[in-house]
Amino acid sequence: MAYSILQRSLTGCDIVYLEVSSYNVTSSVGDAVAFTTATDLVGTSASSFSFSAGVVTLPANYWYWVKGTPQARFSDYAGYIQYQWKTSGGTALGRRGTLITQETAQLFGGDDVACCLVDATSAAQDIKLVYDALSLVSSTSNNAYPTYAGMTRAEVWRITP
Repeated sequence: MAYSILQRSLTGCDIVYLEVSSYNVTSSVGDAVAFTTATDLVGTSASSFSFSAGVVTLPANYWYWVKGTPQARFSDYAGYIQYQWKTSGGTALGRRGTLITQETAQLFGGDDVACCLVDATSAAQDIKLVYDALSLVSSTSNNAYPTYAGMTRAEVWRITP
């Protein structure tokens, strides 16, 4: 993954990439993306993240800019998914994202990332990326055609206040 000159020159900011380890998942509305791994892209904060049943715990003392999108295989051209970051209690955070079919049902669609700003300056925060709508989805986190999409992913920017 490449970064612009601006991103490479940021100081006081760590960037972590979240990944899943289960593929070809049958998902339902209300399910959370099961992120399981954090990888450092900038800085060294990945080891401070924890995961449990789709919930990502963001450590205290920071602000976080979070963006993410699932990957899907659709059964028809009219397929789509809507998803949003939420608190562990279900409160919506930030902007909802949408993934739609663009070319053929077997290829993956264009995406619009779900993003939010999370204040964890006083306490750790639990968040999850939840499916709000699924239409004509065969599976999520599909690994049959990785050439055509970026896989299910999230990026977390840890910002020192």
